[in-house]
Amino acid sequence: MLPAVLDEGRNRRDLSLVRFAELSAAGPAKVAGLHPRKGSIRIGADADLAIWDLDQEWQVSADALFSRHPWTPLEGRRIRGSVETTIRRGELVYRAGEVRGEPGSGMFLSGARSAERVALV
Repeated sequence: MLPAVLDEGRNRRDLSLVRFAELSAAGPAKVAGLHPRKGSIRIGADADLAIWDLDQEWQVSADALFSRHPWTPLEGRRIRGSVETTIRRGELVYRAGEVRGEPGSGMFLSGARSAERVALV
């Protein structure tokens, strides 16, 4: 879903990459009470990064997605922009279509401010 949001925002509606980062990383981390550990690039943060190829064009196919759900409403849509590499807590977990992270190696994080509302301005 995130590549479709980037494609629509950046390529069709002139959304800046800075604003995309705010909406897809920093904002959700703030809402969940996990910022600045999550959603930021700084000393002490978890080093979670997605490295994109902004020019890569591809067609959505449920067969190629990493989802247990058997279908997607985006089936057949052409998208420009794809995640090439994902780093979680400093560890390479995805690269060029291959999941490299060990199953079960993730961790549940409880938001410290889950009852507090944070504006995504």
